[in-house]
Amino acid sequence: MTWLSRLKSGLRKSSQLIENGLRGAFSNGDCGVSVDDVFESLILSDMGVEASEEICRDIKKQKFENVEQLQRIVSTSIEQRLLHASHPLDVPRGNTHVILMAGVNGSGKTTSIAKLTKQCLDKGLTVEWAACDTFRAGAVEQLCDWGERLGVNVYTTYVGQGAKASPSALAYSAVEHAKEKGTNVLFVDTAGRLQNNVPLMQELGKIAATLKKVEPDAPHQTLLVIDGTVGQNAFVQLELFKKVVHITGLVVTKLDGTSKAGFLVGMCSKSQTPVVAVGVGEQIEDMNAFDVHAFAEGLVGLG
Repeated sequence: MTWLSRLKSGLRKSSQLIENGLRGAFSNGDCGVSVDDVFESLILSDMGVEASEEICRDIKKQKFENVEQLQRIVSTSIEQRLLHASHPLDVPRGNTHVILMAGVNGSGKTTSIAKLTKQCLDKGLTVEWAACDTFRAGAVEQLCDWGERLGVNVYTTYVGQGAKASPSALAYSAVEHAKEKGTNVLFVDTAGRLQNNVPLMQELGKIAATLKKVEPDAPHQTLLVIDGTVGQNAFVQLELFKKVVHITGLVVTKLDGTSKAGFLVGMCSKSQTPVVAVGVGEQIEDMNAFDVHAFAEGLVGLG
């Protein structure tokens, strides 16, 4: 199965809701006039009121004679609202590129690091990880397990000392040694921050500030991992994390397990933060760049 096929298959729970709404627009034989069913289905997909109303206004401006034509109209409307949103992971060759990973517990942060690393390795880049999630039990071990599978070195202690370090001190040490070794990419894992846990959020900010002491431009990217099943709450998470660190991109996981994938349309319409990658499964290859056209088609049941 190709990546686009996996993406559209993963969006099936959300697309069924929307497709049923589009078919409902024809229930009274009044094509292009009654869009209440369409609006309701968009809301149920967690697209948000504003984006749903805008799409319904686009529908009213068009003429259509069958469901597929209506699907095309809605797909085009969704795509137009997402044109700015796709920004594939870009790692320039040269100095060590530091990527700070953030996200709440259970968002799929560790597996996302592994999947993004696989993409980097496939491009011939060298990758290392800093295991700075010392809050969640078993987090370091989980990261080390993935590192062993992919052949990636994982910094877990002060290099050369074997002593445990605070998350920020470990991050500092990892960047120092990654630079010395000429490593292309260093992913810095952080604790699964609960947005309302002030000390943990402060620790995240401290890690980001500490990175700049050893590399002024670091972190070069800060990616927030969002669990696709949380729907509109993703926007709340994004705004809270932005108060602590500069989020440069989003990684959206578990789109195959949700009927709320429409939240991406509403969130990307409100925020200028791009989507670096989306995931639709547990396998290492089940994550790729955010293909706006394929996403829009898959969300309405086309293809």
